[in-house]
Amino acid sequence: IDIVEIKKLRYEIADNYLKNVIDYKPNAEKVIKYLKEKGFILVIASTTNDHTIEHYKNDNQNIISKANLEDMFSLIYSKGAVKELKPNPEIHYKILKELNVRPEECLIIEDSLIGVEAANNAGIEVAVMYDKYSDCNREEINNFAQYKFKDFEEMLNYVKKELEKK
Repeated sequence: IDIVEIKKLRYEIADNYLKNVIDYKPNAEKVIKYLKEKGFILVIASTTNDHTIEHYKNDNQNIISKANLEDMFSLIYSKGAVKELKPNPEIHYKILKELNVRPEECLIIEDSLIGVEAANNAGIEVAVMYDKYSDCNREEINNFAQYKFKDFEEMLNYVKKELEKK
C-alpha cells in the first residue's frame, strides 16, 4: 500500500466518521430546541474547519434528524470566519456586532479551556459542559466558568427553573 492509498483511506475514514458517527452529546438537542422555542437566538462559534461544519449541516443524519443546524442556529461560524482562533475573542466580537447585542445579553456554552478563555476574554458569561477530553484542564475550566453542568439534562432542568422564575 502506498502513501496515496493511505491518504485516500484516511479521508474515507474521516468522512465516514463526520457523516455517520458524530452526534450531539446526550440531550443537547433538547436544550437547543427548548431555547429556540423560548425565543433565544442560538449561534455556533466553532474552531472546527468549514468542511467539517458542512458535513454536520448537510450529511450527518444524527444531527440533521435531531436538531438541524440551519433550522436551529441563526449564525454558524467555523474557523474560516476569523483570523484569530480561540482563546482570542475575535469570533465572539464578530457575533456581538452582527447580532447587535451586548456581552451581558449573552451566554456561551463551552467544553474546553480555550473556549472558556475566549468567552472570558470577550466579557461574556460562560456555562461549561463537562467533557471527559477536557479533564486535564478541569480545575482551570471550572475556575473560569460562571456555570458548570455535568450534562445537558442538568442544564435543561436548571434553565427551565430559571425561566420559570421570570
